[in-house]
Amino acid sequence: MSYRKGFLFSKMINVVILLSILVILLIAFWYGGRKKWELVGVTRERTTSSSLSVAYEEKLKENPDDPALKYNLAYFYYRQSRFDEAEKLLLEILSSSRTDVELIKKVSYNLGNSLFRLSEKTEDRLQSIDLLKRSLDQYRAVIEYDKERQQSASLPLKTDQDSKHNYAVVKNRIKILVDQQEQQKETEQRKKEVFVLLKELLAEEKQTKTQLQALQSAKSASQSRDQPH
Repeated sequence: MSYRKGFLFSKMINVVILLSILVILLIAFWYGGRKKWELVGVTRERTTSSSLSVAYEEKLKENPDDPALKYNLAYFYYRQSRFDEAEKLLLEILSSSRTDVELIKKVSYNLGNSLFRLSEKTEDRLQSIDLLKRSLDQYRAVIEYDKERQQSASLPLKTDQDSKHNYAVVKNRIKILVDQQEQQKETEQRKKEVFVLLKELLAEEKQTKTQLQALQSAKSASQSRDQPH
């Protein structure tokens, strides 16, 4: 009985996997032309893909080293705005020796998108800058990969324009945040300088009051001595 249940469960998962493939074909895959994940790719929106992601999670338990399964599961995590989980899977793919060169390019691009979205979720400006720099590295990797292919190929190849666009967007975003950080530092420095100045003025005022009191006491003592007894 348990064997039969396990067989039926496995069969159901296979059906769900097949359905997910159809979904991917309908919406186009998350990498390719202007159908990539984000920035200039697929618009960020939640999708009713929770059952599909669960199915891929079960499949991944059976084949934990399969980069294609990780890539597809990362896709559904991204669509559900689970960017940190998508990042984790994509990093695992990049560190795998089984990953082919073309998949690395796709993973790098979409990892750049995931890191960009993570930077939007944090309120820590320095952490956001760090995530954006990592995102920039991924887009740069795709651009460099295309350059290397152009040099080795006999025919000219078109450079990935989406990666170039995203690279420029992220680079500009980093500049904005760095400028804001510098402005904040300058503002804090000015506040410190004003505080120090006020502290010095208060100290001088206190010293002046002490001197005036001393002079007043000396004057009173002098007048007392000058009066006839």
